[in-house]
Amino acid sequence: DDPITEEVARRYLSSLLKRVIDTLVLGCTHYPLIKGVLKRVCGDGVELIDSAEAVAQEVSKVLPAKRKSGVGAVRILVSDKTERFE
Repeated sequence: DDPITEEVARRYLSSLLKRVIDTLVLGCTHYPLIKGVLKRVCGDGVELIDSAEAVAQEVSKVLPAKRKSGVGAVRILVSDKTERFE
């Protein structure tokens, strides 16, 4: 991992970590890309909640029901790493 990314994360999270948080919600779709860095910066005492995982779990529940009913359409748009997404 990039030491600059880790330093930026430390600076951004410093005020939160001073408050001794126990959970950090990764609310942006791009935060999972630096999840390892965030885990190192926050330490073992902070649980990371990955919103991308939660959204994927919900979609995996809802989408099959929608397909069976014939309602809706699937349209997938990504801005980066398209081969990984596929």
